[in-house]
Amino acid sequence: MRSGGVSSTDAPSALHRPRLLAALDSLAPVVALVGPIGAGATTLLRQWASQHERVAWRTTGGIPDPGCDVLVIDDADDLTADDWQRLRELRATRPGLLIRLAVRSAQSLPRGEDVETVQDLMFTPAETRDYLAQRGSQFAPAAAHVVTGGLPAALRAVVWLKTIGGPVMDEVLAALPPGALAAEHARLAIPEVLTGELVTALGGPDDFIVQTERAGLGAWASYAGHPLFVLTARCAPRPCARTRQMMRMPCTTTLRGCC
Repeated sequence: MRSGGVSSTDAPSALHRPRLLAALDSLAPVVALVGPIGAGATTLLRQWASQHERVAWRTTGGIPDPGCDVLVIDDADDLTADDWQRLRELRATRPGLLIRLAVRSAQSLPRGEDVETVQDLMFTPAETRDYLAQRGSQFAPAAAHVVTGGLPAALRAVVWLKTIGGPVMDEVLAALPPGALAAEHARLAIPEVLTGELVTALGGPDDFIVQTERAGLGAWASYAGHPLFVLTARCAPRPCARTRQMMRMPCTTTLRGCC
């Protein structure tokens, strides 16, 4: 039985991604896909749900009584405290219930909540190669992967436009969800990774990392055991002369050993 009005049929251009479907197959009661719009989380949820017979989808409004073995919640960033309490009650009364979510930011998950996260939603170089082959594209996979950053929506645009360069492609990639980094923050895209201290040193706003993650423009990663923030967004316009000058300067930030 399936409910919620969401089709489990894959889009014709969808790539089968065993590594992420395996992550959703985890024995953990609650698993959340974490990635920006365009990372393919909805497609992954549909592919995974199609392997199960008793699935309920939450589309809008509150948490339904699934009456099934699996509850799938797309766009779970808007879940309220009451919604999360409802999920805890369902888990308490139905220990075998599997809950699978998709969120744009890990900040949307309540602190301390028992949720297993899956954050590597971008195409790997091998997945980029397989996707291009599946679509019959002649583009060099390595070049397409660099241009798109592995974002599935961007790679679809590359295949559709039949180009990986030029002003049209730049505009299309910048317009794709979750959008581009604002021009005034272009200098913050110069380092490979960010910390709160580095954002301050570069003149960025105090809440830049929090707001950028919530917007799906970046994600946290770990380097030698230290949390570092990685921007995944493109800069909207061409960098200004000052930014280009900064790009040519050696890295002298407090991230010693990281640059």
